[in-house]
Amino acid sequence: MPTVALAAEKKDPKVEFASTLRNLEEGNKIRVALANPGNIGTDAAGGYSITPVIASGLMKKLEDANILRRLFGAVTVSSRDTRWNVDLGGATAGWVGEQDDRVNTTAPELGRVAIEWGEIYANPICTQRLLNDAAFDIENWYSSSVAEAMGKAEEQQFLIGTATADVAPGGLLTKTFDDKDDDKRAWGTYQNVTGDLTFDSIINLYSSLRAVYRGQGCSFLMNPKTVQALRVLKNTQGDYIWNDNVNGGFSGTLFGVPVYESAFMPEAVTGSSAILFGDFKRAFSIVDINGFNIVRDNITKKGQVSFYTSKEVGTLVGDSCAIKALKIK
Repeated sequence: MPTVALAAEKKDPKVEFASTLRNLEEGNKIRVALANPGNIGTDAAGGYSITPVIASGLMKKLEDANILRRLFGAVTVSSRDTRWNVDLGGATAGWVGEQDDRVNTTAPELGRVAIEWGEIYANPICTQRLLNDAAFDIENWYSSSVAEAMGKAEEQQFLIGTATADVAPGGLLTKTFDDKDDDKRAWGTYQNVTGDLTFDSIINLYSSLRAVYRGQGCSFLMNPKTVQALRVLKNTQGDYIWNDNVNGGFSGTLFGVPVYESAFMPEAVTGSSAILFGDFKRAFSIVDINGFNIVRDNITKKGQVSFYTSKEVGTLVGDSCAIKALKIK
């Protein structure tokens, strides 16, 4: 009989990942890569590199657990050495006659924006007995545990967290805000629109954003209690101003714009930036470094296995004209 080469067995990445979590020797490191699948294999640190299918699933679960990952822009880079250049504007144009000299116009000014980096971690734990149970869906348990822990921590930090060098990136609301218009504020400074918690103030907030930004990418972001306070506002006839069909449920839109909620947004009290409106993806970005690092530990506590998972992530100020805040007076 002629020799026939057999095709290599095609492994299910989720099955392979679950098997690795069950069998990885203590102290070894798993690298869950987000980049080129060609990088899969044993890495220089003596661990394993897992298919991007798994990493993509983890990122999707993080987005489900953290509303800001859906609202903000997100970019993936290979290292902290990445530098980010932005156009600060300043280009000019002019009019000229047919035979007039074409003098040089002002070129746009370029600036470099610093990415604020930090490292986030989670450490889900399960028993060795449960880990030995073949029916236990370890891949789903692990992904859900990591997403729940990291998602909540990220949402708080990305919104109101203070930057700590090499520990945690700064949140959007910790950046500089003032009441100057777009053409009078320094680049990187966001605008506060002062007002009461009324629909007149929300209309002023909406109108303060230039039309070029008021596209399909715009959203409102506020605390659930602020949403509740707006929902119960009534006109002089006693009708709800935010008027949805009660039988059809809440629409989740305001002036045709989606409304998102975060428990980490400030409540509508004097001096707080209670409502954000604009194109969040253009205004602020989350920067991910490729991959998650996982260390399996079944030594520290006998009978239990922990999966210490860490990830480098940063934040980046974008177009500070693309978002406005309603500051309660």
